[in-house]
Amino acid sequence: MELTRLETKTGASKGAFLHLKHPALGHLMYTGPDADSDGRRDGKNVEKVGCHVLGLESERVRERAKAIQGKKLKGDDDAEEAGIAFVSSLVVSFNGLTKDGKPLEATDENKREFFAQSDGLVEQVMEFAQDRANFFGVSATG
Repeated sequence: MELTRLETKTGASKGAFLHLKHPALGHLMYTGPDADSDGRRDGKNVEKVGCHVLGLESERVRERAKAIQGKKLKGDDDAEEAGIAFVSSLVVSFNGLTKDGKPLEATDENKREFFAQSDGLVEQVMEFAQDRANFFGVSATG
């Protein structure tokens, strides 16, 4: 087997799209004229609701984890805050989500508000980021 077929870090750094499921109802979410109010797909004129997520092997994510660990070592041990800061570092952009009628930008404030909506959203992003298979095709060669 070619050594480069084992490389997973490049894909993790580029990230991949996560099609989000409704945190309470469990269905994949869509938006647009043919989506219903719960984000179910009712027709062809829809857009996937999701976010672009980095993998845990991403250099940016590893640096963020080190910074959070450094704060803990200095006595700043707010576990909930550290968790939100870490999961927020995984999200690069949003797709199909709006705030006040405008596309939701991936600012720190907006990411915190997004994750405050439901622990189910945190779980989806973390599970996706941990699965190397989600990022492997991005960098696979040979």
